[in-house]
Amino acid sequence: MANVTAFPRGRRGAEAPSALFADPLDSGETFDLWRLLSVMRRRLFLILTVMVLVPLATGLVVFSLKPVFSGNAKLLMKEGGGTYNIQGFTLPQGLGTNSANLPTETAYLQSRTFAEKVIDKLELDRLPEFNPALRSDGDSGWGAVKKSAGELLAMLHLDETLSHWFDSANGWLIDNLGIDLTELPAGASAERETLSADALRAEVTNSFLDRLAVDGEQLSRVITIEFQSNDPTLAARVPNTIADMFLEQKRNQRDDAVRQSSRWLTDQVAALQERLLQSEEKLERFRREEGLLDVRGTELMRQQLIKLNDQLIQTSTERAEREARLRQVQLLIDQEKGTESIAPVLASTLINNLRLQEAQIQQRLAEQLTTLRDGHPDVIKTRRELEDVRATIAGEVRKIVQSMRNETEIARVREANVQNAVSELKAVMEGQTEAEIALRAIQAEVLANQNLYEIMLNRLAAVDLESQEPEQVGAEVISRAVVPRVPIAPKKKLAVLASVLAAMILAALLALLMDFLIRGFKNAKQVEQATGLPVIASIPLSHYVKEAKSPLFEMVRRRPGSAVGQGIRKLRTALNLLGEGKPIRTVLITSSIAGEGKSSIALALVVNAVSAGLRTLVIDCDTVNGSVTKQLDGDGSRGLKQFLEGDGEVEDAIEFDLELGIHYVATGGLISNSDDLFGSRRMAELLRYAEKNFDFTVVDAGPASVVSDTLVVVPQVDATVFVVEWERTRRETAEQTIREIFELGENLAGIVMSKNDLRIQSIDGGAEAYDGQYYGADAGVPLEREDRDWGQVR
Repeated sequence: MANVTAFPRGRRGAEAPSALFADPLDSGETFDLWRLLSVMRRRLFLILTVMVLVPLATGLVVFSLKPVFSGNAKLLMKEGGGTYNIQGFTLPQGLGTNSANLPTETAYLQSRTFAEKVIDKLELDRLPEFNPALRSDGDSGWGAVKKSAGELLAMLHLDETLSHWFDSANGWLIDNLGIDLTELPAGASAERETLSADALRAEVTNSFLDRLAVDGEQLSRVITIEFQSNDPTLAARVPNTIADMFLEQKRNQRDDAVRQSSRWLTDQVAALQERLLQSEEKLERFRREEGLLDVRGTELMRQQLIKLNDQLIQTSTERAEREARLRQVQLLIDQEKGTESIAPVLASTLINNLRLQEAQIQQRLAEQLTTLRDGHPDVIKTRRELEDVRATIAGEVRKIVQSMRNETEIARVREANVQNAVSELKAVMEGQTEAEIALRAIQAEVLANQNLYEIMLNRLAAVDLESQEPEQVGAEVISRAVVPRVPIAPKKKLAVLASVLAAMILAALLALLMDFLIRGFKNAKQVEQATGLPVIASIPLSHYVKEAKSPLFEMVRRRPGSAVGQGIRKLRTALNLLGEGKPIRTVLITSSIAGEGKSSIALALVVNAVSAGLRTLVIDCDTVNGSVTKQLDGDGSRGLKQFLEGDGEVEDAIEFDLELGIHYVATGGLISNSDDLFGSRRMAELLRYAEKNFDFTVVDAGPASVVSDTLVVVPQVDATVFVVEWERTRRETAEQTIREIFELGENLAGIVMSKNDLRIQSIDGGAEAYDGQYYGADAGVPLEREDRDWGQVR
């Protein structure tokens, strides 16, 4: 039995269970290894289906693919394959000393122009592998898949069975959709045949380039040429042909370049030789005309100019410093005692001695004034001495200031003299160096012609040397492709094995996803952790409800020892224990949404109470559906509605079912103002009458999240039972409805889980599964035959 905890009534203002305010996505359950295994066992059919279909589909695709062979050749680009540019002319590769340009060579080998040359030489456009117009239906499309699939199915001895299935499916497609799977490749082939010549050649080239891979390794100067083909001989032939064509083309380019460069260099050398002779004659003639045999005089004047410039900088700096000091002194002269802070004044020994005398006289004067009057002869004498000393100091300061003015003026004169000397020297040098400048220009021209002439002679010698070694093309084949024996693709065994592993992972993820997408409660532990309320009973499924077209209360009445009967008995026992010594006389049963089985549980609970000898009453307050009234075949024209509207007495609304032995109150029709009527005095009168005259009363209310009249009845009963359908009722909806009921009545007795699947719960290993096994379930009926559909259960 579930962990039943009394839920005290009449404690308004108390806090609701903390679980009601928890995250609705947080179920609180731990996802351990057993939980993972139970999920896998529950979705075993899905897992097996995926693990069969994925490898089978992979095998069909892999066996439909043709084997692919790979051959590769290696080219070594030799050192010295660079180029030189001389006055716009490019020397041939192999004549310089730079490293080989691997990216350029690699890009050329993968170019469409070179690819078309290889295709023409090997006549690859005549092969179906490259030319789609030559492919038959058996080489591609459905024909290849069907052929390989037939081989695989023959190995598995499934060819006859699946062939019959395919013919049936294809016949259905022809009859209903007009699609014939066997004709699809023919249409594709006809479409390829309509391609123009240029488009077909472009497609052949694209197919060739897709199979070609050229990799240039910068550090090793090696180019690897790799080609893939369904023909092993062709896979080796193509790389070797590409390497040979590349070397032959480089050899032809080299020979042409050598011849062109030799002719061009010969003409350039002759022209440079003539230009060099003319420049030398011009130099000698200019020297004789100008009489310039030695140019050392200009160098001496330039050195002298440099020294004068240094002196000019020094004199300018000195003049600027003296002017700055003089400006500072002039500013201080206007201030009282400003000259005392002048640096030369502070450094003067005479002024310092005079200031010492001034201080001594001031001290003597101060002493005399303490004993003598101001007009005393000694005081007057002392003051005259003080004035004389101060006048002497002022005169010395004026001398120092005047000396600074003289030094500043001398600095200006010196700067001007140096500036004049520099100007005069520049004028002399300009007059004397014009001829030397012209001479140097002619000498530079002669030197440039000599250097260029020597370079051209060296290049001409290199070209002549290269022409004597025709085999040196800057590259060689270091590894030729051989015919491969083992295909590189497809890896059939590896692909099938990988598909098996992928299918296992995919199936497990799908199983976990389906389990995760269940937004309802899976077991009592989740309900209690999410709501904070105990699960007081679990009502499992029963195949009798569907097969016998019988309502749930008939199952309880006829098979009280079944799992369903024991679940209802457990519910009534829990309600008795929750009374804490005081019997619960009125119970309201509700749910969050319709179809969770609350009405069937309410009626079954009353039937179980009748079997215990209790006088029972069931009140159908579900004014929209009236499920209890329908199951009892009651009179819908007389009942609760009429009584609440004031028509008749309580006894007139109560009916009696002779076969079941229960009293019930039918709905009496749809009540439009049910909120007001359920909260009226007559509803309270009906509940008081039931509590006084019956041992046990069950109120079947409507879904609390759909209709509001249920919340009006909650405070008027002794206990409220909330029904939650297993794995269907959304957790958020249930928690919100329970919160609303708690805030109104605070008399929630607990939760009842309905429509539990015992077979699945036995896989999960929950306590609910052991309940059904212990009580024998339905006599003579295995648990795995329990059905999910309750049929007429509402």
